[in-house]
Amino acid sequence: MTGDHVVRVVTFSKALGAAGAAICGAEPVRRLLLQRGRALIFSTAPPHPTVAAARAALEVLMAEPELVLRLHERARLLRLRLGERALPGAHPSSPIVAVLVGDPVRTMELDRALWERGYLVQGLRPPTVEPGTSRLRLVAGAAHSEAEIEGVAAALIELLAV
Repeated sequence: MTGDHVVRVVTFSKALGAAGAAICGAEPVRRLLLQRGRALIFSTAPPHPTVAAARAALEVLMAEPELVLRLHERARLLRLRLGERALPGAHPSSPIVAVLVGDPVRTMELDRALWERGYLVQGLRPPTVEPGTSRLRLVAGAAHSEAEIEGVAAALIELLAV
């Protein structure tokens, strides 16, 4: 660990395509958490295939750091193309981009229409989100081409206009 962090929690799901999380820290901190962390005492360790998937993904990221740069570029492009339709994210380079629709029925109609055009965009509606805030959730990936990002943005803009 570097910097002022004593403990860092990292997730394996979105960024690494696995599941679960890890707590990182110096040996004394890890030992303390293992012996005294009541929330961890009866928890189950992640399955071996999940740990192997996370390790493999980390190895790819270390070998190909340009993937992170490409991911941020694709996310920036998606936000740029969607303009004001994109809800502000927790971080401007976040690959998760939401578009507020409001009505849950319309949200799922848009979800289906985008699927039929070849785009996997997830419609979120209550109880996942508050009533009146149904939205589409787009996720840019490093494997997406610029043409795919441009295409999904154009298709969504066209469908929102109908």
